Amino acid sequence: MKQLVWSPSSINFGSVKKGESVTAESTLSITEGSALLTPGKISPLPGADYPVQIKNTEGNLHIHPAFSFAAARYYLTSAGVLTTNRDIAELYLGNAAGEGLPLLPVPITLVITTPPGEFEPEDPITINYTSSGILWVKAYYRINDDPDWIFYDSYNATGTLEMDMSDVPFSHGDTLHIKVQDDESTSFYDTVDLTAMVKNIVIDSIGTIYLIGEFEDGTDYYALPNGDITTDITGIYLGVGNSDGDIDSDIIEYEMTMTYPAGSEEIGLDIPFDVTAATNLQDGREVLIYAKKEGVTEHIGTATVSGGAISESVSIPSSAFTAEDTVTIELNYASGAVTDSNDVTTKTATITNVTSTPASPEPATNFELSGDSTYLVGKELTLQYSTDDATWLPLGVATVQPDGTWSKDDCQIATVGSYYLRAIYGAEIVESASISVTVESGVIAFQFGGSGDDYLTKIEKIGTDYYIAGATKSDTIFGENTGYSSGWVLFLCKLNSSGEKQWIIFGTTSTSRSQIPYDNMAYDPVTEKIYWVSDCVYSSFADYGVNPYNAVKRVALDGTVEATHSSTTNNNMFCSLCTDGVKVYIHRYVYPNGVYVREIPCNFTTGTTGNTDRAFTVTAGQSDAYIINNKLIQDGNYLYESVRGTSPERGYVAKKDKLSPYTITSITSNYMFLQIAQSSTRLCVITHDGTNFQIKMFAKSDLSILYTQNIDTNTASMTNGDMSFDGTNFIMTRVSLDGSKYTKYTISDADEYNATTKDITPQSGTIITAKSGSASGLTCGAIDGELNADSTDAGGTDCFIYDED
Repeated sequence: MKQLVWSPSSINFGSVKKGESVTAESTLSITEGSALLTPGKISPLPGADYPVQIKNTEGNLHIHPAFSFAAARYYLTSAGVLTTNRDIAELYLGNAAGEGLPLLPVPITLVITTPPGEFEPEDPITINYTSSGILWVKAYYRINDDPDWIFYDSYNATGTLEMDMSDVPFSHGDTLHIKVQDDESTSFYDTVDLTAMVKNIVIDSIGTIYLIGEFEDGTDYYALPNGDITTDITGIYLGVGNSDGDIDSDIIEYEMTMTYPAGSEEIGLDIPFDVTAATNLQDGREVLIYAKKEGVTEHIGTATVSGGAISESVSIPSSAFTAEDTVTIELNYASGAVTDSNDVTTKTATITNVTSTPASPEPATNFELSGDSTYLVGKELTLQYSTDDATWLPLGVATVQPDGTWSKDDCQIATVGSYYLRAIYGAEIVESASISVTVESGVIAFQFGGSGDDYLTKIEKIGTDYYIAGATKSDTIFGENTGYSSGWVLFLCKLNSSGEKQWIIFGTTSTSRSQIPYDNMAYDPVTEKIYWVSDCVYSSFADYGVNPYNAVKRVALDGTVEATHSSTTNNNMFCSLCTDGVKVYIHRYVYPNGVYVREIPCNFTTGTTGNTDRAFTVTAGQSDAYIINNKLIQDGNYLYESVRGTSPERGYVAKKDKLSPYTITSITSNYMFLQIAQSSTRLCVITHDGTNFQIKMFAKSDLSILYTQNIDTNTASMTNGDMSFDGTNFIMTRVSLDGSKYTKYTISDADEYNATTKDITPQSGTIITAKSGSASGLTCGAIDGELNADSTDAGGTDCFIYDED
């Protein structure tokens, strides 16, 4: 060990005052030996208050112990600065232990002396190197083009180290990059590259292996890891022996990758699922499929390779596994020559929440059976019904959707009775709890009338009761005298849900000029009053010697007539009406002046006054029209009307502001606009163009036509169609040309046509008219015959009610 000595070791500055300058010099030298430090500045010295300048030095160098150095390795930079930072050092000085610094200055170097070459991964690798000024080294490695170095271990810097790489996978020819580095600095290191020599046989594109006389014709041959050839199946296929005793090579290193399950799936016990895989096994090779858990191995299927793929339906048996097991699904070829596997979790599949909509289906009528399920997505469930919850009959099948729900909306049971419903999967692999339903006719269907002809003109269902406006030529209805003499007598009645009369009232007039108003009843739910055109007569005093009588009555729900507003004006006729709870609006035809709306307050009193008549004439020349069909409806500040007229044949749809003066927007054409109904934004109108029976949908805002839909070419009985709105859809009724049925159209409240239809066929006879009510399932009309088996034909045409709700 050498020491640096200051000479002189102390300097006396005498009586120098504070603030004065003084010059002194002390020499740092090695007492014997040659100088090892070049002139320079060592700064700062640990524990010293001033820097030290090393000048031309000779002899043994040391730094006097009076200067204390913290424990560390110390280095000297090229500028002569003392430092503990190895990365900027040029010489290693020595290792301090908290006192003086013994100097052992040497340059810092590290050089690997092991040359590049080859190595065998199963054998330890020895790396030799030379170093100075380094006490410990670290070894790193990386393979081929991998940019990241992997730390292997740290070593005392003895000049040699050993690395065991037998656990690292190598392919033949891989480049192993090894780096040996100073343990304290990344600036001092060296590398060497070695090439891996893997001990196996790699055969590629060699054509035929000519080992004559050793290989049997038609036999498959394989390679073992040590290079031996065998007929036992291994992971490397060489080829097939030929008649020359050679092998026709078709070298394949077998691979097989399971694609489903891919891992972590949840699979129902006993529920089939497809195991799939990609492989380069030859077509026709068979792969065994196992389900495994600790202590249990079940062979659950065998798949045949086709086109580089495997697909086989299997299931995990509940006889060997339970819910929440972690089960390994394994593909195994040739007793483990090639395998792949993934884990799944087993679950219990369920079918729940079986629901019938409606809760009580009707016989021979579609109903929906729906429910939920787990672990059955994509599977077909069998839907069944039973009378005893034991013997089951099919209702159809339903496919489970991705969210686990399932449904079938066209289930049917033909006969009234009590039934059980359920859903099952497979041969009762999974079954739902059964639910009980009663199949019963939800349809109220009955007819009534007298010996003459009877017609329905309007129906309202309030609660479970029916309020009906109609016209009759019968002397009696429900045992009540109608007062009929000629023409028609109008009536208003209330029937309960069984068709039993609660009360009936009749109009006043019965003359040959009495008419049937088409839409002559309006109900105000706020005041619970009915407004009814009770008399509709078109005539003149000059023709018949009497003034015609037209009247509107306000009727309470108990049948009490509270007031009658009447008119005895020549050539005047009350037709349809509507109300907004404040006023009653009456469509009134006056010859020859045209169409008017008569307004009367809802609280009118009996008499002929208190009314306001407003012209509803749309264009000049219409005053000579003979109006034969019309319908008036209201909404907010507006009235809407459809009219069919003759002389000439034409029609119009009009929108009219209720406020004075009226503002009229209208569509007038050769189309015959007939019945009209409204939603909040649209008007749906029955019409025809002389050839086609049509539906036209209008925008209420400006009466623009949204679409026209041809229904058929049956225009012979245009008055037999009707239109209403049930709060969701437009409901249209349409009688067939031969009267053998009528069809109910449920039309979407939309800008494009979309509708479903249902035919109603009578027990016998002919349907004369059919009208739609304000409820979705309510229709009515006139029939000459019997509506159903419980009906009785009273003679002439009878009124009927058909209520599906």
